[in-house]
Amino acid sequence: MEYKMVLTTKATKAIAKRYGSLENLGEKLMKTENFEIALDEIIWLITLLANQSILIHNLRNKNAIMASMLKGTKRNVESEVSKNEVVG
Repeated sequence: MEYKMVLTTKATKAIAKRYGSLENLGEKLMKTENFEIALDEIIWLITLLANQSILIHNLRNKNAIMASMLKGTKRNVESEVSKNEVVG
């Protein structure tokens, strides 16, 4: 599956909450001397932006989640015809 990265208002707010602004994000990534911390921040950013297209899809297709859940749990139960027997 292919995910588009989208910079939405919601994503911008999340970035601003974490870094203060989009400019601070760039500075943080460029000035981080610890490669592991920079990589964690890049992964967080990619995940945030990729999740925006999923959120948009779910908003446009509100029934898609429920339909897939029902499709995955649908069962066909067949009953055998029983004779009127007294058990016991």
